[in-house]
Amino acid sequence: MKYVIKHRTGIVNAFLKKAETLRETPSENPLPGDALTLTDMQPNNQKNMKPIPAVFLAFLAAAFTCHAAEQAQAAPAPKQAAPTGVVKIAVQADKPAHDLPAGFYGIFIEDVNGAADGGLYGELIKNRSFELKNPWAGWGSFGDVEIRSDDPAFKNNPHYVRLTNPRMGPRKWRLNPYIENGGFWSGIGLKEGESYRASFYARSSRKMKVGLYLMSPENEVIGLPVKEVFAEGKGWKRYEVEMTATQTQARARFVLRAESEGVLDVDFVSLFPVNTWLGRKNGLRQDLMQAIYDLNPKHLRFPGGCIVEGHTLENRHQWKHSLGKPEERQGMPSKWGARSNYFAPDYYQSFGLGYYEYFLMAEDLGAEPMPILNCGMACQGRTGEVCPIEDMQSYIQDALDIIEFANGSTETKYGKIRAEMGHPASFNMKMIGVGNENRGEAYGPRLKLFMDAIKEKYPEIEVIASSGDEPPYLESTEDVKKLKPAIRDEHFYKGYQWFLDNAGKYDAYPRDGIKLDVGEYAVCTREELKNSFRGALAEAAFMTGMERNSDLIVLTSYAPLLANINAFVWEPNMIYFNSLTHVRTPNYYVQQLFAQNACGKLVDLTSDTTDMKGKANLYASALINENEIIVKLVNANETAVDFEFSFPKGIKVAPRGEIQTLHHPVPLASNTLDNPDRVIPSTQPLLLENPDAAKVTLQGHSVNILKFKLAE
Repeated sequence: MKYVIKHRTGIVNAFLKKAETLRETPSENPLPGDALTLTDMQPNNQKNMKPIPAVFLAFLAAAFTCHAAEQAQAAPAPKQAAPTGVVKIAVQADKPAHDLPAGFYGIFIEDVNGAADGGLYGELIKNRSFELKNPWAGWGSFGDVEIRSDDPAFKNNPHYVRLTNPRMGPRKWRLNPYIENGGFWSGIGLKEGESYRASFYARSSRKMKVGLYLMSPENEVIGLPVKEVFAEGKGWKRYEVEMTATQTQARARFVLRAESEGVLDVDFVSLFPVNTWLGRKNGLRQDLMQAIYDLNPKHLRFPGGCIVEGHTLENRHQWKHSLGKPEERQGMPSKWGARSNYFAPDYYQSFGLGYYEYFLMAEDLGAEPMPILNCGMACQGRTGEVCPIEDMQSYIQDALDIIEFANGSTETKYGKIRAEMGHPASFNMKMIGVGNENRGEAYGPRLKLFMDAIKEKYPEIEVIASSGDEPPYLESTEDVKKLKPAIRDEHFYKGYQWFLDNAGKYDAYPRDGIKLDVGEYAVCTREELKNSFRGALAEAAFMTGMERNSDLIVLTSYAPLLANINAFVWEPNMIYFNSLTHVRTPNYYVQQLFAQNACGKLVDLTSDTTDMKGKANLYASALINENEIIVKLVNANETAVDFEFSFPKGIKVAPRGEIQTLHHPVPLASNTLDNPDRVIPSTQPLLLENPDAAKVTLQGHSVNILKFKLAE
């Protein structure tokens, strides 16, 4: 059956006047805007589209921020009195305990806030396959242009565009039909001097000239050389060209124009920077990946999060949809679009960034991959749909198959697919998550099915289970504990004071053989929604407690990781970005400081003044390795505090070390795209007059990494 959505523009007097001045050759008329500009007439499909009111976007961001934001209060003054004299701390470096787990600090990535398509994924064209519910989403058009689906290039993505260019009229002019795309959320970002790879699939009724243009909002060509492709043949063929941006532009657009007589079918229109992460085609955005790499993450939890659950089971994240060539991957609406349907009905997952790409990303980062799969339960904060227990086999098989995809030999079905995608070697996956934030009486029986099947076929794989230590997780967590998964996953979106008060939370946790993953956490006090320094400081205090209890906690990750500044529905986030650049928040720098100083065995710190978990508003943990003693110390007092560190006999400290400090005199200070370096760490020499009684003064409201170098 032929499916047609047709757009045809009548010729009006204003265009007739312009048309009389047109030239046939692109060199004399290189710009689509010379024939038609958006100020003359809206693109065919844009007539009824209205911009999203800013007030509604603001409401959306506020309404959907954090699970527990309603309970979170602004931070009061410190509960404890500040110390009055020198705080003496004895570093028990001669009694090292366990190693800080190798994968302790990781990252969690979910396609929320435009994090994947239009973000980390390098593709610059929105709706490149015309497969959104509205096939014209992201596109404008002019002339005789229609959406079709008969005899498609790709069976999983059947829609394509037909551009018909009629015979020339008696006055020798022609209104060449074109399509144009403005990218995701805020426009296509181009950087002067950078190269961009444009590609598309086409077939034509005759040999036809196709013009490809990078355009500014003012209709200037800003991609050179201007590229002309001659499409020929009734079979689908792929065409590719490279162009270099002549100016930096945050709101560019891409234009494809049929410039000679005939019928041209076009599909999978793509534009990538040549300079992607590691230069990969279908690659990741370079600056965002560099920021992630600089965090030094040692595990990667993906792809969610709530999108794993889905608004319903039908729109849950299904990993097999992301296999094969990007052209063949069947995308789907995002659960986050469903959550905010009125505001973001075209929030779509192309799966160009699929499970294979996530596994590659983990490998690039030197991080352990941790895929999370649906457990047969949709998001319980939405529909709460549950798959009947007797119909669970396909869900369980998905888990077994992804282990085979990651680790299986090339002789297996999914190991062979991995090899065909470009990676014959195993990804050496060691753990898998079953469900996300699932709870209630339905979760335990479904978890057991997964655990039994995985243990039987892949006993070396550790299963991570959803859990929690407060309502509504209490009852189901007890069921989970009875099943004894390798690791339980807990999430905390709380207020500033909660994080300060709970630095000792895990001291009394039972050591029952089940390890913990604090897989999502962030300060969500209203005043910290913009990722203020104060929120980052409270997270750092909590992190010292997690380090001290790393015999129990083996994995941690902040959440969420990424947010497009023009498209977020959730705050706070670690890294914000637009089409050109990004900003690293104070929370980012706390994570980086801790993760870059995570090598060694835990050692105790003792003091008569503080318990290292909030007394005197001080928080600390410490490590020792063959080169240095690392003390992570958070001073939550408003004023500076003097410290004196002592070391046991036999442990000699050099007179010169290093101190890294994150501090700002304004607690609610944050970083922005316009001012990205307002709150950043500083690194200074740590000069000790008497290394045996090392005296250090730490600023009020500061996060500090003290590195005492061991003397040779």
